[in-house]
Amino acid sequence: MNENENRAQRILKMMKTYDLIEVSKSFFAYQSILKALQQMDQVPFADELLSQSASGVKPEYLSNTIEFPDDENFKNYMCDLENLSSDDMAAQTSLDSSQAVAVVHALTNRVSLIQGPPGTGKTFIGGLLARLIRLNTDVTILCVCYTNHALDQFMEHMLDFGESRLVRIGGRSKSDRIAKYQLSALAAAKAKQNTSTSQRIRQVDALLHRKREEIAEAIDVLEQPITWNEPVGGIETALQSEFEEEYNFLCVPALFDDDGFQVVGPSGKSLSPDFLWKTWKDGKPFPPFMMAYCNFTDRMEDFWKMDNSARHDFVLAVEREVLSHVKPGLHGTVEEFKTLQRERQGLSLEKHQQILHEARVIGATTSGAARSQELLSEVSPSVVIVEEAGEVLEAHVLSSLTPNTRHLVLIGDHKQLRPKVESHGLTAVAGRGYNLDISLFERLILGGLSSSLLAVQHRMRPSISHIIRTQTYPDLEDHHSVHNFPNIRGLSENLVFIKHSVMEDGELDADDHMKTTTKSNQHEANMCIEIVRYLLLQGYKPESIVVLTPYLGQLFIIINGMKRGDLRDVEAYISEQDLDKFEGDEYDGLKDANGGGVRSNKSVRCSSVDNYQGEENDIVVISLVRSNKHGKIGFLAEPQRVNVLLSRARHGMIIVGNPQTLVQHGGKKTWEPILKILRQGNRVMDGLPTICQVHPDDKPVLLTSRDEFRRIRPNGGCHRKCDYRLECGHVCPMMCHPVDQSHEYAKSMCVEP
Repeated sequence: MNENENRAQRILKMMKTYDLIEVSKSFFAYQSILKALQQMDQVPFADELLSQSASGVKPEYLSNTIEFPDDENFKNYMCDLENLSSDDMAAQTSLDSSQAVAVVHALTNRVSLIQGPPGTGKTFIGGLLARLIRLNTDVTILCVCYTNHALDQFMEHMLDFGESRLVRIGGRSKSDRIAKYQLSALAAAKAKQNTSTSQRIRQVDALLHRKREEIAEAIDVLEQPITWNEPVGGIETALQSEFEEEYNFLCVPALFDDDGFQVVGPSGKSLSPDFLWKTWKDGKPFPPFMMAYCNFTDRMEDFWKMDNSARHDFVLAVEREVLSHVKPGLHGTVEEFKTLQRERQGLSLEKHQQILHEARVIGATTSGAARSQELLSEVSPSVVIVEEAGEVLEAHVLSSLTPNTRHLVLIGDHKQLRPKVESHGLTAVAGRGYNLDISLFERLILGGLSSSLLAVQHRMRPSISHIIRTQTYPDLEDHHSVHNFPNIRGLSENLVFIKHSVMEDGELDADDHMKTTTKSNQHEANMCIEIVRYLLLQGYKPESIVVLTPYLGQLFIIINGMKRGDLRDVEAYISEQDLDKFEGDEYDGLKDANGGGVRSNKSVRCSSVDNYQGEENDIVVISLVRSNKHGKIGFLAEPQRVNVLLSRARHGMIIVGNPQTLVQHGGKKTWEPILKILRQGNRVMDGLPTICQVHPDDKPVLLTSRDEFRRIRPNGGCHRKCDYRLECGHVCPMMCHPVDQSHEYAKSMCVEP
């Protein structure tokens, strides 16, 4: 055994033993919520949340008279909570009847449930309720949202309503308007004020910096190899102080012969001070040539006859003694550092509390609220409004409540996506009784607790809303404004299902099943990219288009395809939530393909369905991916996911998929009615039904492949030459093009003399 192995063994003996437990990455997202639940000794609103027996219990902090804002929508309308009429409210304000019912329900129930189908204005209602509570009371309102996007929307609504006493907890806001209202930004501004708290924080920060340096220096000492003289005196000092007899056995005396010449070792070199120590530690006998120069007693002889195991134990004891001169100082410094850290956290908490106490509206994501549970408990908001409540785990909502919460408003839709649960065995679909993905919102509604339903959608053109009305929301009404949405430029239809029979990517196993777990379909990816390119050539801005797909594998292929494709400097963009899902070396270049993770005005959004709930866009291009002869479509058979998928578009929706695969086996119940509606409208086609904007009398042309897009509609128009006479006198050399009708680009490209 060599010296390095001996040292490694000795170090291992000195070290404590720990058990390592592997946890998933999501554990850290739930950790703060679990801690918050552990600290709860009672559940607020137990009658409603536990037994679901109470209904119509009025929030005690509200007075009987409620005043509405004095603007063109509400005209300073006033109502009496004892005789509140939703019909009267709808008649005298701009609210529709279902919105008025929702407002009445929220103001007269301390636990209020408001269900909002897609496009019915859930965020608007949440903002209005916060505005009414702010106008009529002096209580603090906490708004909790599942996503940063929804939270930014809510906070912007409050800004639009004139609220300036806002605080947003958490630092992942994408809104420039909200940036200065983030808790960190407000705290930084407060730190510049010369208050006693700010002064002490600066002092503590300086002390923490000094202690970090002292700890680093001590660790450097501990990491040094232990030698005869180092660190802090090394082996020699330790032997002298604690092992005096052994020191005499191992100390090399000054060796001179009778003529005064220095005695050297076998190699002809002078003996180093640690010569005997190294010899003994290596398990060797006492050097014979030194017998004449040492008083070799029986005790010394016994010491040098120790076996290797005993020698290792002694070396370990000596090295412990060496380190014992460093460890107490390090331990003391670490304790001082911890004390300062606790003081720093306390000062920060105090500063944050001061900021929140001055706020009227506090916003946080569900995880942010759980992480700030101690802070929120001290501030103790009286009102908690939860947006996207159908997508929030029950634990997230409970951890946002405090004993002083007097009003809980849950706004969501349990017929859209349920909360995400990592283990399938804990879901309701698994049928094992855990039902962890059943939100508090869904549990209370299905349990019969009183609720209200928003019934008028303002998002989708009627042909799109007809699908989800037939499938999920039979009472959903269209607002008159959606009948006036513009047609999609360059298309003969605003809603189309492009059918194909090209099999999805993946290797087949012995039973003819796909081996891959992540799904993709190169044919559909190519079609989606060409559709996006064609729409951009019609003059649409990149931010008005989104590509949706249920599978991350397909998302990756589309992103890379757009990066390689001819989209004239337009780049693909995916959200942080989707980007976090990509793990593995094969995805290393994704952030670069993602515009560096920053969205610009040249970015076309590409997203998984799960991370697009609550969002919308003018034109939605959908790749369904699944295409196989077994009819296996996975979670595309889930009504909630399909509901979200088909309700994101405002003006136009283009779906690419294999209808035969969708209606086999598990997907039949979900997809057969949808395809029936599409076929009745003659919207199931073999390709994209394109028209030339410049020559609108031409018949529509179906484009089924990349080659056809590039050959028949090369510049987004038809295959005619433009023939426009430029200012320079030359003819425009381009094929028919709907955009750049002023021919600025053509002028710059003209190379004729």
